[in-house]
Amino acid sequence: MLVTVPVRNEERFIEHCLLRLQGVLSRSPSPSVLSVAEDGSNDRTKEILLEVQRRMPGLLVSTNERALGRGLALRRLWGHVDAEIYAFIDADLATGPDALLQVIDAVRKGADVAVGSRYCPGAKVHRPPLRQVVSRFYNLLCRTVFGGKVMDHQCGLKAFSRRAIRQLLPESQEDSWFWDTEMIALAQRQGLQVVEIPVDWYEYKTRRTSLRRLTKDFWLHGTGLTRLAYRLTTRGERVVADRRTRSDAPAVADSLAAE
Repeated sequence: MLVTVPVRNEERFIEHCLLRLQGVLSRSPSPSVLSVAEDGSNDRTKEILLEVQRRMPGLLVSTNERALGRGLALRRLWGHVDAEIYAFIDADLATGPDALLQVIDAVRKGADVAVGSRYCPGAKVHRPPLRQVVSRFYNLLCRTVFGGKVMDHQCGLKAFSRRAIRQLLPESQEDSWFWDTEMIALAQRQGLQVVEIPVDWYEYKTRRTSLRRLTKDFWLHGTGLTRLAYRLTTRGERVVADRRTRSDAPAVADSLAAE
C-alpha cells in the first residue's frame, strides 16, 4: 500500500502531516509506505522533508526542480512504484487523517476507486461559503458533462486499486489539480467501481477566497472540462473497442493483486 502526500510550498503543514499519518498508518493491518510527491517548492518544504526523512527512514520522497502540477507529480511517482492500493491525501489534512483509512478500506473491500466526499450524505463541511457554492456548481457540471453520480470530484483524498491505476494512468493526460476529475471520469467511462466516503472537511488554509484565485480555478477547471469532454467524445469508439479487447482484464488484475 502506497500513501502519498502531494506537496508544493507546504512548509506550514508538511512535518505535522507526515507525523500524524505515520501514527494513523501504524494502526492499519496492511503494511504501507508513506511517500511525498514534491512539486517544485520554493519555500522551506524540501529542507523540512530532508529533516523529517532523517527521523523517518522509510519515508519515500520524490522531488522535482520545477512545478509539474499535482497530477503529473503523482503520475510519475505512482508509475514507478508497484502497490496493491494507491492513496493520496492533501498536506493540510482537511479531511482528517482517519478518513484515509476509510477510503483505503473501501478499496480493500472491492472498490476500484474510493473518493473522499464533502457532499454525499453524512459529510460535514467547514469552508468559506463562496468556495462551497462554486465547488457544488462545478461538481454538478461534472455530473452533467460526464454522467455518473459522484458528488465530489476534487476532494483531496482518494484511493485506487492496482487494477484502476494500471488501467487509468496510461490514459491520463492532465497534469494539474484537474487530474482528480479526469481520473474519476475515466474510471466511470471504463466501468470501474467508484464509491464515495463522507468526510468531515475543515479548510485550514484560508477563511476568504480572493477573486484572483477564483478566476484561476475557473480557468483551470473550465479548460480541463472542455479538453476532457472533447477527448471522451472523439475517442469514444476507441474506448469501447479497448474495453471489449480487454474484457478479461479484471481477472488479470486480480491475479496481480494477489501476488
